[in-house]
Amino acid sequence: MTSYYMNNAAFAVNFVKNKSQVEFVAELNTQRKIAQFIHFDNEVINTRSTLFGGEGVRIQRIKDRGDFNVELDRELTIKQFNRGERSYRNTILGGCSLNEPCSKVTFTNVLSCTECAYSIFNGTSLERIEKAIGMLERKKLIFSKDSPSYRQLEREEVSLRAFLTRNLKE
Repeated sequence: MTSYYMNNAAFAVNFVKNKSQVEFVAELNTQRKIAQFIHFDNEVINTRSTLFGGEGVRIQRIKDRGDFNVELDRELTIKQFNRGERSYRNTILGGCSLNEPCSKVTFTNVLSCTECAYSIFNGTSLERIEKAIGMLERKKLIFSKDSPSYRQLEREEVSLRAFLTRNLKE
């Protein structure tokens, strides 16, 4: 509920009535932006592993060129986070730089992140993807091989394995 109030949900206007509540929501929003920057700094800017995924590849190319003055300049990046121009949040497999709510991600399907232009993956993402593949393998055991659920889980597993193979080669 706090995130609805913090993001100015239309129905939440009447809930924040006094000055202390407004200040609390503003401080919460500021702290959220700071936390996002800290995660971005640790998992994207300062990571030693190769970045991949839609946005990850773009940032990795900038890092490889040594062109730190635009995207990876710390002060500029902090300002962008504080102004709400940039965001970063952890996902099941890695990170996301989409600066608005995502309509693609669900609790039952992680594949939407693998081909997303806003995704950022690093070395720890490889471990997460391998765990997700293991989870899919275990889930398949409860279904018969001709069931739609089994076939769906099989497609997800094959897609994740292909994604993993493509990104291990790069």
